[in-house]
Amino acid sequence: MISVVGMGGIGKTTLAKKVYENDSVKGNFDCRVWITVSQSDNMQKILMAMTKQIHQAKKLAPGEIDMMDEITLNSQLRQYFEQEKYVVVFDDVWKLQFWEIVKHALPCNDRGSRIIITARSERVGACCKESSSDRDRVHKLQPLSQEKAWELFCRKAFQCEFQRRCPRELVRLSLDIVRKCEGLPLAIVAIGGLLSTKEKVPLEWQKLYDGLSSELESNPQLTSITKILSLSYQDLPYYLKSCFLYFGLFPEDYSITDSRLFRLWIAEGFIKGNEGKQLEEVAEEYLMELHRNLVQVSFGELDYQVRRKYRIHDLLHETILSKAGELNFCQVWQADDSSVNGKSWCLLIHDARENVLETIEYSRVRSIFLLSITAIPRSFLVNLFKKFKLLKVLDFEDAPIDYLPEEVGNLFLLKHLSLRNTKVKMLPKSMGRLQN
Repeated sequence: MISVVGMGGIGKTTLAKKVYENDSVKGNFDCRVWITVSQSDNMQKILMAMTKQIHQAKKLAPGEIDMMDEITLNSQLRQYFEQEKYVVVFDDVWKLQFWEIVKHALPCNDRGSRIIITARSERVGACCKESSSDRDRVHKLQPLSQEKAWELFCRKAFQCEFQRRCPRELVRLSLDIVRKCEGLPLAIVAIGGLLSTKEKVPLEWQKLYDGLSSELESNPQLTSITKILSLSYQDLPYYLKSCFLYFGLFPEDYSITDSRLFRLWIAEGFIKGNEGKQLEEVAEEYLMELHRNLVQVSFGELDYQVRRKYRIHDLLHETILSKAGELNFCQVWQADDSSVNGKSWCLLIHDARENVLETIEYSRVRSIFLLSITAIPRSFLVNLFKKFKLLKVLDFEDAPIDYLPEEVGNLFLLKHLSLRNTKVKMLPKSMGRLQN
């Protein structure tokens, strides 16, 4: 057991990923599994994801994995791992009791297997120790030293010029900026990526540094890290801001495929056509700009299928939600939530009780997403289509619905309707009235 612990953004996942993907590690184990846990308490889903990864890696028949209960999954995994030298990574573990539950699927088979856990809490790391010997280690990551922080900053800020070295006239300003990042790799990468797009002249960098300093002074209750990330958003060109805020629509640690993202951005009107280019090509350029600074490629998410997916760091997710709330860009409807006013552009619904829609105003909502819902009454769908007449985007991906009501044909502005991974078998005839 190896636990890697430290604050958010300090590089736990990056370090574990570097080890997991190392060629000598790959060659040393019969089986490798990576699971992003986050704040999920759905152990059955986690065990299912482990089972699917194994079946996919070994090219085994998938069987009826989706129908298995927690006990069956536990038994199958234990039986499989008993004969293998395995390495399993559980990334971003939050709950103290996590290891006590999952360890039953992971036998100690004396074949040299390894289990790595990353967590923000040292208590979580300590709870995952099976013995007091050196076999089980808790590795606490520290902020980068000034020397390493400077090296990382230069690699990001001057990635395409000056041989990744800081010009003499920018050294003083750059050192001040690096000190503000307090050795946190996430902040250094974000601010360095932002500066890589700037003209390399002292006046331009001084303006950015002055903005950063005033932000810190005017909001002392916020951490400098959050403000650095917020500044990265503020400095985005206008056409990227809405695209970036869109990542706040999805739950923390949620990964989204690039193709789905492109379709949504285009339907929302965020992508402006360039002469000689398809809208999808422009959307891809936008995503690459964000990937340079703020958005990361997903790795080992619970969705085991191999597709190009993107996500944002937890700290950036908090920054986006704060900004999206200020701008009435999006709101999330949870069970028993009384704070939703319906004045946002996008609405995420996590609770599909029949009376939910009665409490929301509908003046501005143009996009609706149903996420993490276990059951949806038919009356809920009918009310949704009756009351939200100006919708442009309806995303039901993975939602537990098996039909669409006739009222869908009244949504004349609708540009995007996703029914992927639902149980809808037939579309109503009224769909023929939709023109967009």
